[in-house]
Amino acid sequence: MSTFASEVIYRCGDFSYRFVPHFLKWPDGKMQQTCGVFAKNGEFFVANRSKEYPIAVFDMDGNFKRGFGSELNFNRTHGLYVTEDDKLFVCDDGRHVVYKLDIYGKLEATYGTIDQPSDNGYDPTVPWPHDIYTIKRAGEPFNRPTRMIQAKNGDLYCCDGYGNVAMHKFDKDGNHLKTWGGPGAEPGLFRLPHSVWEDSKNRLWVADREGFRMQVFDLEGNFITDFKKMNYPSEPWADENYVYVVEDYGTLSIFDIEKLEKVAEIGYIGSPLHGGHSLCGDENGNLYIGHILGDYSVTKLERIR
Repeated sequence: MSTFASEVIYRCGDFSYRFVPHFLKWPDGKMQQTCGVFAKNGEFFVANRSKEYPIAVFDMDGNFKRGFGSELNFNRTHGLYVTEDDKLFVCDDGRHVVYKLDIYGKLEATYGTIDQPSDNGYDPTVPWPHDIYTIKRAGEPFNRPTRMIQAKNGDLYCCDGYGNVAMHKFDKDGNHLKTWGGPGAEPGLFRLPHSVWEDSKNRLWVADREGFRMQVFDLEGNFITDFKKMNYPSEPWADENYVYVVEDYGTLSIFDIEKLEKVAEIGYIGSPLHGGHSLCGDENGNLYIGHILGDYSVTKLERIR
């Protein structure tokens, strides 16, 4: 048996990362499909498709600490966000709601009405992905929501998602303020708004996944710009200077926030990064990809300086 070991390094321009597969140590070794990741205060939060612990919490070495959420009877867990005051937003796109929890699993609020989707013409009996083309208009909240975040000013924004073509804005108390979107390929319209993040310039980056583009808006939903011909963009995450976008086909695009331009692409189509569904980073510049497909649940891109 060989005693040699090799490593995979991704490098593009000023960005270099060491690929670390199987970052998490799941209970009983049972790897789960991952549909949301978030690193905060030394803990790593994971939304996944387990019925026993649909939200799992690990330390930053990948060791399991606790899990919760089984009592919510998730149909399909999707998206994850942890606020500055340690509240957790997670969607159930199968039951058309967003839950607000504390970081130990206590339910604090439910946005939307369980099992009551909004009316926008969507026909769920049509097979995927043709069902998204049955949507006639941007409906009210919610029809299969995909992620809710909190902006720095306290307002909430939600992608709505697999059964809708809408972005929703709420105040900090969850009161609905506005909706924008609609079906189409024109600026401000969507094919599938899959995830959202606010950058350091207070702009919203929306992954219009089935539109193969990122769209950028101000906090009132006014279109600023877009980036087309992407490799199935699933989720953005940003630090102070860059926006990172994981793409399902095996790449990760990096955008300069100040210049609003793409500056690097990590990976390649069909790379081990494929199946990336969610993304987050930490204070050391490392990135973490949650995989819904492929051989991994969460992989780490360890930043090489």
